Amino acid sequence: MGQRAKRTTTVTVDLGEIKAPWQAWCQAHGITPSHALRNALRQAMDRRATRVPAPRSRVTPKRERATARIELNLTTSELSALKKMAGHEGYVPTKWLVAMVRTKLTGQPQVGQPELE
Repeated sequence: MGQRAKRTTTVTVDLGEIKAPWQAWCQAHGITPSHALRNALRQAMDRRATRVPAPRSRVTPKRERATARIELNLTTSELSALKKMAGHEGYVPTKWLVAMVRTKLTGQPQVGQPELE
């Protein structure tokens, strides 16, 4: 049998008494401990590094009709929280999501009257 190549991207850490709470936190958030640690390390490094602004899309000056669709799967509790937050801000959930995505893509808050359910 051939030898397996040694992984050079693995780090071993002794978590001591925080191992069980760490695993519980990861499970509660539906994420693997490795993925959660990578995210935490990225966030820590991003805070120390010179931040490069995220690329922004230009908004077409003419009003476009939104025809492209996307499917989004949420947990029941996430959907409930989304409805609550959207309603609090005066939006129906779909319009709230669209406004959030457009704001993130363009870096500009979306103007216009929220639509109530």
